[in-house]
Amino acid sequence: MITLNNCSVRQPLSITVSVYRGGANKTDFALTASRSYQESAIRKNGALNRYNFTSNVGAEVFKGFRLRSITQLIYQKNNFNPSYAGGSDAIYQMLNSSPFFDLDWKDANGDYAYRLNASPVSINGANPNYYFQYSNGKDETVDLIQNIQAAYHINRFIDLEAKYGINYEKEDIANVYKNQSQNINAVSRSAFIGGFSSNAGGLSNTSYTTTFQNALTSATIHLDLEKDLHIKLPITATTYAAYDYRKNVFKQYTTTGDGLQLYPVYNMRQTNTQQVTVDLKRPFVTFGWLVDQAFDYGSIGGVKAGLRSDYSSAFGRGATPQTFYHGNGYLRVSQFKFWQGLSAILPEFKLRGGYGEAGIQPGAFDRYVVLSTKSIGSALAFYASNTQSNPDLRVEISKETEIGTDVTINLNKGEWFSNLGVSSTFWKRKSKDVIYAVDAPPSSGGGSYLTNAFSLSSNGFQFSLNLNVAATKNLAWDFTTTFGHQTSKIDAVSTNQDIVLTASAGSTNLVLKAGDKIGQIYGLKTFTSIEQTRKDGTQYISKADVGKYQLVNGRVVDTATRGIMFTNETFAIGDPNPKFNASFINSLRFKDFITLSFQFDWIYKNHLYNQTKEWMYRDGIHGDFGEKVTINGQTAAFSNYYISAYSDMWGSINGARNSTKDYFYEDASFVRLRNVSLAVDAARIFSIKYFQKLQLVLSGRNLWTATQYTGLDPEINAGTSNSAYERGIDHNSMPNIKTYQIGLNLGF
Repeated sequence: MITLNNCSVRQPLSITVSVYRGGANKTDFALTASRSYQESAIRKNGALNRYNFTSNVGAEVFKGFRLRSITQLIYQKNNFNPSYAGGSDAIYQMLNSSPFFDLDWKDANGDYAYRLNASPVSINGANPNYYFQYSNGKDETVDLIQNIQAAYHINRFIDLEAKYGINYEKEDIANVYKNQSQNINAVSRSAFIGGFSSNAGGLSNTSYTTTFQNALTSATIHLDLEKDLHIKLPITATTYAAYDYRKNVFKQYTTTGDGLQLYPVYNMRQTNTQQVTVDLKRPFVTFGWLVDQAFDYGSIGGVKAGLRSDYSSAFGRGATPQTFYHGNGYLRVSQFKFWQGLSAILPEFKLRGGYGEAGIQPGAFDRYVVLSTKSIGSALAFYASNTQSNPDLRVEISKETEIGTDVTINLNKGEWFSNLGVSSTFWKRKSKDVIYAVDAPPSSGGGSYLTNAFSLSSNGFQFSLNLNVAATKNLAWDFTTTFGHQTSKIDAVSTNQDIVLTASAGSTNLVLKAGDKIGQIYGLKTFTSIEQTRKDGTQYISKADVGKYQLVNGRVVDTATRGIMFTNETFAIGDPNPKFNASFINSLRFKDFITLSFQFDWIYKNHLYNQTKEWMYRDGIHGDFGEKVTINGQTAAFSNYYISAYSDMWGSINGARNSTKDYFYEDASFVRLRNVSLAVDAARIFSIKYFQKLQLVLSGRNLWTATQYTGLDPEINAGTSNSAYERGIDHNSMPNIKTYQIGLNLGF
């Protein structure tokens, strides 16, 4: 990774300037401007520049009526290489290049080689330097966010509020793939980058525009029975009603130019052919109303219940509103009189609980047949999406219930370990009618169709402990720890068939199956005993052949082929979800000029399928191939032993290439120093003219990790972005990187 990683990654500039004024004259404002610069973690891959300006202005127009305007303008630009801006393909190709190739070698023309392979070795390898020589990109984004709020406090009973916000975002991406027809290696390998019709390269320009509007009007009614109605009950009632309207319009416009010339002029007029490949507009509107009613009995307890009912432009045949209910309540047991004898030790003991419903609506056109066009010769043709829509899609609904407690314990009256706060929450969630694309019958003409595919459930708990370690004249020290666990499973599949996930899980066998946990991986199991049996109970190895096998590092090996034995039946090989997650956070302040904070994270018994390692086994380029093993009395680094983990199963040689095997399924537990920060304020130590703050901040992130995992990072996951179902796969993802920062905070 030395060739690919930028060992001198730096953030030389991050500046924030804020100006604010209080509301002495019934007006207030705050202005903030910032700029940040960050180089890519990949060598030669450019940098990200980001500028941000925010203004927040408020004024009382007349008594009880206030207006506020919040404006935010964001501009960011990066020049990341299009092959390394996202995704894992380029990293995958680099890791699968054999170490005996010199990636910095150039031919007589001064060009880098593209495909560095010597079949069957490194057939999936590619040179990152080739990408940087023959392609470049530019990505610019402008965000304009405007929020206007009007609040009118009519009297102590009624508050009215109106909010309107608009977010306009425009992103322009321009990628250049240069002419590669003179590269000797690319021509000899009949390979090139860019995805155009030939090695002459091309241009790709894409513009994304999103306009999102949200209007929310609300009224709140307050009533105190004791003060307003003179009823001797300490009950307050709060009624909230609102109307919520949201509209989102997304547009995409992509043009491509195929075939560039050899001279370094890169615009559409220099390409052989031009085409508009995407011209898309996707509007989406949702609107509805919500009502909440809350009652509080003094400081002892309270309940709240309400509902929200939404309409949507995506409803199609289901053009009726979807209504969601929610409610919660709390009871402070420590406020009752019988608790007074315990209040010195337990000043706070609260019980709480809640129930809520939420939904995910179908996409803008998921219920409608949508046709696209494609050029065939000089004519246009219509075609349907590979994923068919479904007019009967229902809203995906989740229902969650939780209960919890909050307790404060007084430990002593001294300055050390004076009090302790403990919170616990137990929750359970059920989701039904989950929308997912499942395989369609071949006769339908589509690859898949959208449907309410399955239901799932999850549950878990979360504990937190807050300890006041010290509160002395010179030292304040707080310690917080959190501890949690959760698990999810598929309850039922509407098609009564397993759903195979293949999107971004490499070749790992992930399945959504009724009764199984989400993230459950299926694969071939290593023989761990000479008496290994099939699912039907029969032995794989006959008694007559027992002498041909032996245990090596806990695995059964054929002493003749030196290959590891794997079943030819698949089994559930593990759940990648951790047994628990824990964090330990310390915050210390010495006098008023030194602060220190640091956090450790502990993830226990999570697992990863190391597909990065499996692919490197394929070409024999992983470091394990240099490790010696003893087989049949001989000790050496036997290649057959390791390559069999990639390619073999019982009854065949090279009959299970790239199949999922428990050999590559690893315990990825880890302890990590997540972040540490030390700040010293010189203005608090010395009297410095004009400065109220002169604070130097040293900080770092991911500075230390303890793990037995053999991959690059035990915390990565290479499933589809934002997927809730593809878990526990290490497939050539960029690992978390160590970062060091130096900051200076100035106040005048």
